[in-house]
Amino acid sequence: MMNLSVTKPTILKSIVNIGILKKVTISIALICIAWFLKKKIKELVRRKFREKEIIFALDKVSSVFILFIVLLALLSIWEVKGGIEALVTSIGVSSLVIGLAIKDTLANTLAGIIIFLDKPFKIGDWIKVNGKWEGEVVDIGFRFTKLKKDGNTYIYIPNNMLLTKSLEVRKSKQG
Repeated sequence: MMNLSVTKPTILKSIVNIGILKKVTISIALICIAWFLKKKIKELVRRKFREKEIIFALDKVSSVFILFIVLLALLSIWEVKGGIEALVTSIGVSSLVIGLAIKDTLANTLAGIIIFLDKPFKIGDWIKVNGKWEGEVVDIGFRFTKLKKDGNTYIYIPNNMLLTKSLEVRKSKQG
């Protein structure tokens, strides 16, 4: 005959296993919700904006933000000791290093946003930058503005330079 009595260690193991099952279920649900949310944000951004640079930037920013929140939640669910503090500290240090590494790119991107908002020139205008580079504006991006000098010669001017150096603008006949 088999002994069907339940011992205390077996009950304790069952309770622990139920706790782990609950944590795994919540973790999987959280990851699924994050994936769904990221997909919906991407759809919303694509509907609201047409510029590839804006779509790309907002997609990356939202992805990093969602990943950060999910990591914090998972560390909390799994009760990782010191995990949240270590993660926040690591992100802070990483942000500083990345910020210093891409400061020129950030400066050009912010200058591009200012150019989009202030509109000191538009496509079709002829501009001369710092008395050195000149041409017809054929594209205004977030990081640089493309000028057509003559024929098939193009000049790419970083947007930050367009805001910090002297700029001569001859408006096109349409504007």
